[in-house]
Amino acid sequence: MVEEMFPEFQMKKCRDPYPTIAEKAVGRLGRHIATTFIVGNQYGGGVGFIVISAKFMDNIFHYIFPDDTFMSTCKWMPVIFLIVAPLCWFGTPIEFWWLAPTALLTTACACVTILVKMTIDVGDPSSCYGIGTTNSSIKVNYLDFKPEFPSPESFLGFGEAFSLLMFAFAGCTCFPTYQADMNDRRLFPRAVLIAFALLFFLYVPMAAAGYFELGEAAR
Repeated sequence: MVEEMFPEFQMKKCRDPYPTIAEKAVGRLGRHIATTFIVGNQYGGGVGFIVISAKFMDNIFHYIFPDDTFMSTCKWMPVIFLIVAPLCWFGTPIEFWWLAPTALLTTACACVTILVKMTIDVGDPSSCYGIGTTNSSIKVNYLDFKPEFPSPESFLGFGEAFSLLMFAFAGCTCFPTYQADMNDRRLFPRAVLIAFALLFFLYVPMAAAGYFELGEAAR
């Protein structure tokens, strides 16, 4: 609609679509409000991803080098930041388009790996879930393991789940930028539908398996 009403946007790519839409709709105040929310969203999502990546690296290196006490999650965070920061200097996502299929591939590999590991651990008495712990006072047959499910009535549990769901949509602020980079922008709804369908088939089986197979032990 902005491009139809303001022809100058048809001749160049818009690098800040949401603030531009807000400005044309309600004025400069709208641009400032939209920019503030986008910066907050991207900052919060970025910090979250850096923390998660740092934890992953810490786990991997402690697994390979169990005696190494030098690196920690806090020390990995600036390392991850220095690796990721150069990607933030590109003008638009089209300049590093290869990152999207790479992210999809790594996500698919992670989901499949988690599903396989869960299946193995459920039937393994020495798994990390402690299902088959046996000593003088505790004798548990891992074949008798029954998952315990968290109560859905907990407001704190609902808040935690909702925050994780919202975190999964942290990239939605970039959607208009993706559309602006497309050769045929009319195909954007189709691209979104395909993307969400792929995520649905990746995430739902993993979440369902974790819940029904392990219950609270999935944590």
